[in-house]
Amino acid sequence: MAERLRPIGILHFAIGVTDLEAGRKFYEDVLGCTYLRRNDTTVFMQVGSQYFVLTNTKHHRSPNPPGEYEFHHAFIVAGEDFDAAMRTVAEQGYPVIVYEEEGHRTFTGRHAYIHDPFGNAIEIIDFHGIGDFSRPDFQGRQRRQAKKASGKSAASSTTKGTAAKPGAAKKRRVGKAAAKKPSKKPVRKPVLKTTARPKAAARRPSRRPPRPTRRR
Repeated sequence: MAERLRPIGILHFAIGVTDLEAGRKFYEDVLGCTYLRRNDTTVFMQVGSQYFVLTNTKHHRSPNPPGEYEFHHAFIVAGEDFDAAMRTVAEQGYPVIVYEEEGHRTFTGRHAYIHDPFGNAIEIIDFHGIGDFSRPDFQGRQRRQAKKASGKSAASSTTKGTAAKPGAAKKRRVGKAAAKKPSKKPVRKPVLKTTARPKAAARRPSRRPPRPTRRR
């Protein structure tokens, strides 16, 4: 049996983008990563002692539906920098999808999820260390699903309370139309037009010479 591999770390991971310059601007200006170099298809970035690359792929699609974040990349920020990072994200116009103070069961610390310009989900976390494995599995996911369900039910109840009754506007329009009195307009008699007959054309004189009369 062949001996299995023994990796000692991860050198880099790749994030798909469709515009290298826009990708570099986001990860450099918003997330504070360090730009190293680029070629025609790839931008090489560094964060702390780790590396990642932005790969230009014309067929890139977001791995998550809108508003979802299960497939994501996590970036660690120091605790004293977390609030400043959230302010930077808001100022740059990137809405936070989910923010939690408690964090995960495994990777603890407050964290937030956003999307980059290409739909990739990014987690920003104030990492406190590995959590307590004695807690129930999927506790964080169940909590988020319950929160999402309660938000949807509240939104639907609000919509039902404020929605107008169907047909009310139509009834009002019909009532207004019935209240209007018909206007009495004077009836004009039709005017009969007489057409003059065309005059008969005058006979032209005959050009033939008159016939001689015979004597009897």
